[in-house]
Amino acid sequence: MSDPTTDATPLIEKVKGKAKKLAGNVVGNEALVHEGELHEKKAEHLETANRLDTEAAERADAADLDERARELDLEQQRIAAEEARAVREEGLEREREVEQARIDRDADAEKAAAEQHRSAAKQAAVRDEAKAAEDLAQQRRDAAALEVEAERKKEQAAALDEIANS
Repeated sequence: MSDPTTDATPLIEKVKGKAKKLAGNVVGNEALVHEGELHEKKAEHLETANRLDTEAAERADAADLDERARELDLEQQRIAAEEARAVREEGLEREREVEQARIDRDADAEKAAAEQHRSAAKQAAVRDEAKAAEDLAQQRRDAAALEVEAERKKEQAAALDEIANS
């Protein structure tokens, strides 16, 4: 993930947020306080995205383990069927082949379901990450608008000072 909005760690964003809020409170700069709050919100979103990534990876790993166990079970069933085939009549061999085909279809269906579940979990994580990035971008736009408004108010105050002093 080389997205620049997610390169920061939650800890760094929390520290930035606390520092900016503290500095903003000390100097009375509400925009800086708000920017600090935005960093803290970003940290929360990063933590959520990290948690969702971890959860998706754990689910994928669990699905892989289940698939491996199914593959081992199928392999054991195939070996047992081959040993029994040597001593059975031709009719029993056909029944085993029918049963093996059903097992293969079931395994394929389970594998497809596991892949679909993994894909859905990954898509949900991507959506959540995109939403977090969207929220962060909106918060940054809001912060920029507040900074512009603060600068405008400073200019108005300076103009009033100039009128009052003349």
